[in-house]
Parts: sequence; structure tokens; C-alpha cells
Amino acid sequence: ELWRTWCRDLPTRQRSCQIARQEHIEPTYRIPVPDRACTERYRKHYRISFPRTRTGSLVLTQGCPHRCTFCIIWKGALGRYRIRPVSDILADLRAMRENLVYIADDNTFANQAFAKQLALAIREAGIRKRYITYGRSDQIVRHPDLFALWKEIGLEYLTIGVESVDDAILESMNKKATVGMHRQALRIVRDLGIQSVPHFLVTPDMSQADLDKIKTFISKEKITFPAIIPLTPVPGTEDFERYRHEGRLLTQEQRFYTFAFNVVQPKHGSVRDHDRRYDALSKWVWSWTRYRYDRCGGMSFGKFLGRWLMIRIYLASLRKGRKALVRNSHALPNANRSSNTSLAPVVKLKA
Repeated sequence: ELWRTWCRDLPTRQRSCQIARQEHIEPTYRIPVPDRACTERYRKHYRISFPRTRTGSLVLTQGCPHRCTFCIIWKGALGRYRIRPVSDILADLRAMRENLVYIADDNTFANQAFAKQLALAIREAGIRKRYITYGRSDQIVRHPDLFALWKEIGLEYLTIGVESVDDAILESMNKKATVGMHRQALRIVRDLGIQSVPHFLVTPDMSQADLDKIKTFISKEKITFPAIIPLTPVPGTEDFERYRHEGRLLTQEQRFYTFAFNVVQPKHGSVRDHDRRYDALSKWVWSWTRYRYDRCGGMSFGKFLGRWLMIRIYLASLRKGRKALVRNSHALPNANRSSNTSLAPVVKLKA
């Protein structure tokens, strides 16, 4: 009811920013089980990039209790972490025809007691599905039995936010993890038979030597499906405020904040130099060298060729946007000015 009130009333107020307050936010939340029948004719097209098969979607939790500097999630959730009732989740799973389920949480295992209770309930209910979700290295290292239980009920793919392979960078991100912890977590997951998808952030402060460290880490840990992502300092994050204060933001145009472009003046070389380094690392991940040494998950030749082509087509598709970003940043006397940007107004919510 409160959310409906905000949606009804806030747009009528003619100010750029509104503050909506709620005195008490419950630690649990409820949402109706969706009527998926109305989308049945389209659901065969509901897929994620890997694996390419029909996929259902489910949420278990909201927010995140951690405070990483690059992340907007904990700020958008008012710093809270909320869970959905187990009975509601079971009803949602039973209503879902898809065998592969993408759990679209920001931090599925932050409440270990809840995650264990849910896994036991799914097992007791006899629900057999395959799951893809997110986890942190510290959670895996501290609670390997929890992930063994989730493997038992169907967890197949786990995205892990490695972010960096440098302890100093991890500390600056407030990641609360170490490189040693990342190594241990990846080995635990591999021994359990869960396919890890580690995410690595390429920050604007990284040199070629830093990117070489990522390559070495991927090779030594025999990582099959690494994801290389440019750090995007989303407005509202601590990183955004830091780079804006330093005068390094190249643009505040919303179209470039898609986790595909570098929007910060690099520390080493030009923007084009930084993009070339990023592209080279991304192409190396899906390179014939890695395929030859069986570092691509035992993919068939046809599937690997598809991946090889996909990453190169994707990077080529970024060229036009990259040129526009650089051109527009040169045209701005101050890329960090707060006026005349295309960022949408923000509604700030406070508990």
C-alpha cells in the first residue's frame, strides 16, 4: 500500500527530488506468485547468455548487508537485507514450468540460516530443478557445507564477485575479501562440482600489469567462464562521488552507464588505450590458446566458435558508442558538472 501511495503521489510534486519516509521496514517481504500463463507463448524465448536454454526467474531476497564502494544495491535498499517467506518461494517454484531457474538475487547467501532452511525445504518438498545464482568468496569459505547442500538440490552455476586479484584494490573497494580467500572459494566450488562464473572488474586505475595479473589468476585457477566487466561508477555509489570529486568522469549521460563503457579518465594512458587493453583481455578469455589447453569447459568446437565470434562482435558493437563518449567528453568544459546532464531525477528513500 505504501509503494502504491508513493507511485501515485510523488510524480505530482514539482521538485526534482522527493524524500519518502517509512518509519519501520520489516525484515521479510512478500510478493504475489506471478501468473506465468499470460507469458507462456513467449517463455520459450526466456534465456540467459549461458547456458542457452529456457530459463525461469525467481527472487528470494532483497538488498545486501555489505558495503562495496562500486555497488548501488545496498544504497538502493537503504542498507537493508530482506528475505522472502520460504512457503512463498516453494509455491513460486511449484508454479514454474522451467527446469532451469535463475535466482536473480543480489546476495543469495548473506543470511546463511535462511539459505539453509530454504534448501532443506526444497529438498523435503521434492522439487527438482537446476539453479543459477550469486555468492561471495567469504560465504563459500566460511560455509562450504551450505554450498554442498545447495549443490545437492540442484545448484549448477554460481557467479562469484572476485572483482580484483590485488589485495590493496580489494581493500579500497571495501570488499571484505582477500585474493587468498578467492582462491580457496573457487577450489571449494570446483571440488563440489559447481560451475563458477567469477566476475572481474577492470577499473580505470588499472595498468597493463594489473590486467596481466588477472590473466595469470584465471590461468592458475583454471577458470572456465570468467566475466570481464568495466567498472561503472553508477550515480549514487561511493565510487561515483569519488571520481566526480577528482574531476575524472568523462560523462554523466545515462546511455553510457550500462556496464559496457569506461566512463572515467584512465590513470594510465588515454581512454582508447584503456579500451584496447580491456578488449585484449576479453578476447583472450575466448581465445584459441585457451581452447587448445582445455580452459573453456570442454566446449565443442562449434560452441566455442560461437563464443569466439560473439565476444568480437560485441566489442565491435561498442566502437560507435566509445567514439561518441570520447567526442562528447572533449566537448565538455567540465565533464563533472551537475547541470545539463541526462541522468534521470532520483527519488531518495529513507527509513
